[in-house]
Amino acid sequence: MAHRLTAWYGGPNGLEWTQELLAIRRVVQQECRIVFHRVLLNYYRDGNDSVAWHSDTLPADGKHQAIASVTFGDTRLFKVRHKIRKDVALNIVVGRWHNFSCGVVQKLLTMPQKQNAAKDALNSKLKEFFLDQLRDIYWAEKKLVKTLPKLSEAAHSDELRAAFDSHLTETENHVTRLEQVFDMLGEEAKAVECPALKGIAEEGEEIIDETEDNTAQRDVGLIFAGQKAEHYEIATYGSLVQLAKDMGQQPIAN
Repeated sequence: MAHRLTAWYGGPNGLEWTQELLAIRRVVQQECRIVFHRVLLNYYRDGNDSVAWHSDTLPADGKHQAIASVTFGDTRLFKVRHKIRKDVALNIVVGRWHNFSCGVVQKLLTMPQKQNAAKDALNSKLKEFFLDQLRDIYWAEKKLVKTLPKLSEAAHSDELRAAFDSHLTETENHVTRLEQVFDMLGEEAKAVECPALKGIAEEGEEIIDETEDNTAQRDVGLIFAGQKAEHYEIATYGSLVQLAKDMGQQPIAN
């Protein structure tokens, strides 16, 4: 019994291959060094969708068949056991962009229901919110990389210039670490405009335009702008670290 949405592509009775599926097939065939003629798309809508024990064999394909599996969604448990020696089982956790070994089909397969579906749905929403905030601060840090040199150049005090230069070095490191976090999540490093930091950056530029060179007034204004940016970073990173811990992503929190 199967509880999922399916669609066959390729083969005598399947739908016509789409360009997207052909592109995926090329990658899989290069990895497995096997030519695949058809694909079964399975859409597991939530943790309640599943498929019972079955064998992926079609008489038209002959005795020695091979399968490959690719997933683009949440992690799921994929169970494999030998047709005859049914006590020999293999549990595979398949995750985003995970495709496991291709080989001759001599196995029975199942994708059981995923427990705690409600919890998984909550985690999915938390991850979506986490990514939104990550893209926000990524934009903010990249904006600061462009803005801080202007503030440093406009500052009169040597000490203030040194502080802006130090902040720039830290900010460049933040950009690199944020890109590492995107990579750990299997997501593209994408920046989405941050209205808060955009306003702070514009305020710093206005201070430069509206004050005279080499004056204490300008330096005080630049300090205010720098402090606002610094506190925005502190608040955002503190919240992101706690959310990563709540999501069970300790390596990201670290």
